[in-house]
Amino acid sequence: MLDTPYRTESTKVGIDFYGEGVTDRNVILSSLIDDLIGIEDLMLPAADLTEGVERASREYCQALIGQLCLYRGGYALRPGGSTGVMTRADDYLEYYRTAKTYLGKVISDNRHSLDRESFAEMWARECRWQVLRDGDIIFEVPMMKDGNGAYGYNVGMTIGYNEDRPGHQFGQATNRVNFCGLYPFTFDQRDLRLDVTCVPYKYDEDLNQEADFGKSCVSGWNIGKWDKMKMDLDNMMSGIAGSTGINAVRMRYADVLLMFAEVENELNGPTADAKEALKKVRRRAFDSSLYGEMVETYVEGLSGRDAFFKAIMDERAWEFGGEGIRKYDLARWNKYSETLIYLYNKLADWGKRANGIGTRDDVRDVIYMRKSTDDAGRTTLEFRGFKEYGEDVDHPASEGWRDQQDYAKNWWTRNAETGDYELHDDVKWSFRGYINYTNAGSVTSDIPVRYLCPYPSRIITTHKGSIQQQYGYR
Repeated sequence: MLDTPYRTESTKVGIDFYGEGVTDRNVILSSLIDDLIGIEDLMLPAADLTEGVERASREYCQALIGQLCLYRGGYALRPGGSTGVMTRADDYLEYYRTAKTYLGKVISDNRHSLDRESFAEMWARECRWQVLRDGDIIFEVPMMKDGNGAYGYNVGMTIGYNEDRPGHQFGQATNRVNFCGLYPFTFDQRDLRLDVTCVPYKYDEDLNQEADFGKSCVSGWNIGKWDKMKMDLDNMMSGIAGSTGINAVRMRYADVLLMFAEVENELNGPTADAKEALKKVRRRAFDSSLYGEMVETYVEGLSGRDAFFKAIMDERAWEFGGEGIRKYDLARWNKYSETLIYLYNKLADWGKRANGIGTRDDVRDVIYMRKSTDDAGRTTLEFRGFKEYGEDVDHPASEGWRDQQDYAKNWWTRNAETGDYELHDDVKWSFRGYINYTNAGSVTSDIPVRYLCPYPSRIITTHKGSIQQQYGYR
């Protein structure tokens, strides 16, 4: 967040509101945290609320205290240098201790659990307007069915629709939030969250599946968490477009567990409590037959504070894909710059290796597809080359594997004019404003990402000089 004007009393006649400047964001966050602490024990648990998790509950208040403490104790872009500097306050551990207290309350009260539904079931319930009071969801902003809500329409699975010849009752949906083409391959390919989160196809107007991992595959895929195809047709308007009524999730128990593991590790290292919080999230992410390898061995093998913190960073990426919080995590960890540099170079590296420059190893160079027909006569797709890779990917045409699409091969292409190979434009400019092909050799992680937007020019004018642009904005 930016430093911004902040008032704790109502504006009265005679107050020169436009002459006031901004309040430091840490002052604002501290004030909000104190307010929440003051009313936490007056709030009711979700189980005792008629609206359940669609109304702010005691456990949401506790979780929000923890979340705000992590922002208050985390890194943030501050004025300084040409585009700002990333710093954190000296008292950050005080806020990590407060976060541990209130996140710990959510856990010890045992009012929510990840054991009551699978990851896939949870998101399917979200699409059907069915939410447990004691499951993963702690708070979500309620939307009105057929009245508002863009999840499943602008965020989720893409579905074609022909108004002149309606082929189904779901209506149009156009996903506008895509994943980086590398993201699906950061998962262990046995992770049950992968296929729920990252979907490499869309539906046409007759609900046939079509491959959809982006024109250049640098960014693409659909977010499967929100999918109109999972909605309750009996309660759905015919031909509905937007206004799905799917609620906006704002706090999950998985988030509480991972935030708790993070602060415990920061304060005391990877203790048994920190490890158990991480294990609870991973148990839902894998089949029980893999618990030994992917839960116990994985977590117990994390030796030291740094390794455990890296595991928390990874787990949050896999757990919350598409939910719009990664940017804020990276900023408070001071890992935003490092991550963008890594992704730019990784895209370039995969593109080169997919085209024979270096070893292929785990690079997904080409994806193979096979079409089938379901009981309703609609086309469904199978893919090879995502979870398997290398020259030995089995794709016999005699068994229907007749279609293929270049994947990472697209990222290193031949220039039509010069004939030379170079990065695809989508790689060159994906992180425009920070790293691109003109400055990639000189950008280092100590140069911050300017992730804060400028104040609108009208604000600068109306506040008569009391608010100034920062971070190199003019």
